[in-house]
Amino acid sequence: NGTNREPGYASRQIGRFCVPERAQVAKRLARAIAGDSAAGQLHERAAALYNGMIPVFFATLVAAIVGCLFLLLLGRFTKAVMYLSLVPMFAVPMRLGGDLLYQAIDGYKHGITGHDYRPTHIVLGCCLLLLGAFFFALALALSRRLRGGLPYIRATCDCLFQEPSLLLQPFLDLLVRSAVLALTSHALLLLVSSGAYGEHGLRKRYAFSTWQLILLAYYVFMILWLLEICSAASQYILAWVTQTWYFAPYKNGIKVDVPDYGIFDAARSVLRYHLGTLVAGSLMSLVLRLPRLAAFGG
Repeated sequence: NGTNREPGYASRQIGRFCVPERAQVAKRLARAIAGDSAAGQLHERAAALYNGMIPVFFATLVAAIVGCLFLLLLGRFTKAVMYLSLVPMFAVPMRLGGDLLYQAIDGYKHGITGHDYRPTHIVLGCCLLLLGAFFFALALALSRRLRGGLPYIRATCDCLFQEPSLLLQPFLDLLVRSAVLALTSHALLLLVSSGAYGEHGLRKRYAFSTWQLILLAYYVFMILWLLEICSAASQYILAWVTQTWYFAPYKNGIKVDVPDYGIFDAARSVLRYHLGTLVAGSLMSLVLRLPRLAAFGG
């Protein structure tokens, strides 16, 4: 209701925040936020995130549409798209190097005086041209290797278009992960704020006992375990849908007996037959992640 039961701390709502009505308390709060870089940055980022929700939504929608159009072009004109994607690799440095050399030569023609930038432009231009030539040779080598991968790229595009539910999988995965974080973050915040604290102006400093630290570590570990289970389930769903499409028979050059909503059939399969395997495997993956990174770097 915008007020606190404690006397002298009535507040009013400004935007999305409740600010104390007493001028002295409001000034102390403003000074504390301004003096605390972490609190100030958190306040600014939260406000920016709230104000940017609509632009982010439309940007995501546009990105999804552009991605589908690119996928359509890639499926129809695979060879042309793959070869054209190599052009910027050598065209950009060659163009920049040519511009620098042109500016240097043009400066010599017109006898520009003052700070002599022309030798630097010549050196940088030659280096960029050499870099572009190197990337051009690399593009030629890659183009030969791309020929062997073109059938697999076409097959991937065909799989995505004949299994359109695969296009929803990343969004559903993000939705599930967000739900897990939303459901677990409330209890985590309660645990973080359960420590004993003392006043230091408007700031609070928490002190945790050994058992509270153990409980916090355990809770964070469980959250990471749940996220690892989500990741494993996502990989299983992708593999299940892909192998279902791959082994489906052809009829008149088109795959038949392909499920319309493969990701939901895959989700039912993982929950019915493989949930225990995913839970145990996710635990092993989480426990061994740091040793694996230290040993193999990935």
